[in-house]
Amino acid sequence: MFKLFKTNKFLKYITPVAGGILGGISISSYLWIIFMPISLSILWSGFDRKYSNFLWGFSLILISHYWLLYLHPLTWLGFSWITSILISNIILIFCSLLGGFCVILWGLVGSKIISKNDIFSQKDSFVFMRVTLISLLWAFGEVFYLKLLFFGLVLVKV
Repeated sequence: MFKLFKTNKFLKYITPVAGGILGGISISSYLWIIFMPISLSILWSGFDRKYSNFLWGFSLILISHYWLLYLHPLTWLGFSWITSILISNIILIFCSLLGGFCVILWGLVGSKIISKNDIFSQKDSFVFMRVTLISLLWAFGEVFYLKLLFFGLVLVKV
């Protein structure tokens, strides 16, 4: 058991999870100025690894969207107590999985735009333009998500 903690494999998996947890805490608190730069540096350090991206996104959404658990109790809608707990947990896990897959997609596109070898071998302006492009991709993803969310809210109102 203790051998697991000493291996490098354990650190490869726990580091993105810790970064996502820090990011999730920073989204839902006033400590964002401290935790979010650390979280983003962990994300950017492993943006070319799929499992790292997934674990970061999954743990960030899992922590930042914990309020989904407060959907329980849904007994007033006719669900039993245990079904209500299952529904709220399934919604949280589904959202976390979706967040992890979205960060994987961002990482795949980002690794096609720039590789870690380019960062150290190219001019600073080349690297700056590519990193800015990857950051803009993330920002446009956020805007698309918000538009999609508002579209869903409009459908509910109609």
